[in-house]
Amino acid sequence: MKPTINMITIPVRNLEESEAFYRKLLEIPEEKISAGDDHIAFFLEQDISLVLFERKGFAEMTGQANQTFDHSTLILTHTATSEQEVDKVLLEAEEAGGSIYKQGTSDEWSYTGYFNDPNGHVWEVIAWK
Repeated sequence: MKPTINMITIPVRNLEESEAFYRKLLEIPEEKISAGDDHIAFFLEQDISLVLFERKGFAEMTGQANQTFDHSTLILTHTATSEQEVDKVLLEAEEAGGSIYKQGTSDEWSYTGYFNDPNGHVWEVIAWK
């Protein structure tokens, strides 16, 4: 097998709120968005899709109890080209309805900041040195 990741599906509490957040943050054109009754898919660059799935449907699909989705179990990372872009993305996430929980900081390898989407999913924004 040659491993590839083409789709990331995350459970959300409120599909409408999450959709609004990601529409604003990602600035995806309408033709690159597909919605169903309990999910919405954003078709990103390089054949990667981000799918938001209502918790109940996600739990049914995966056979997991709904209450297991209280905390983020993954980190979504956006690679920026500069420290300024990291800070800009953090502000855009906050303006879209997310919350910054760690401002951009520098270490010997990178400049990195973190935000949460409205469901608490963790996003890392990193610019490599």
